[in-house]
Amino acid sequence: MAIIGALQDGLSGDYSLLLTKAILDGVICMVFASTMGAGVLLAVLPLFIYQGLITLCASFISPYLATAIINDICYIGNILITIIGINLTFNNIIHIRVGNMLLALIVPVVYHIFS
Repeated sequence: MAIIGALQDGLSGDYSLLLTKAILDGVICMVFASTMGAGVLLAVLPLFIYQGLITLCASFISPYLATAIINDICYIGNILITIIGINLTFNNIIHIRVGNMLLALIVPVVYHIFS
């Protein structure tokens, strides 16, 4: 959600996925902080840096991308998030490696360049 949300925010200006992730991270940090201490709050620094860099890079390249490419990247990102939900729902039955599918975000760019 961090990578897809940052891309979606930078490309289309829709920050709803990042907001959802921030709420989830906040709840998880409260649980971790209750057992591990306040040092858990330091985890926000690298998270802010890499999500911010992805968002900035995506916002710089968005004027050079067509609307169709941006929509296709967001569609693939939403599919990957759906697969994460399937993994969480059917944890003992099925496990799909979503990290291996992150390169699918490049497919729309290559498709629109060569078509």
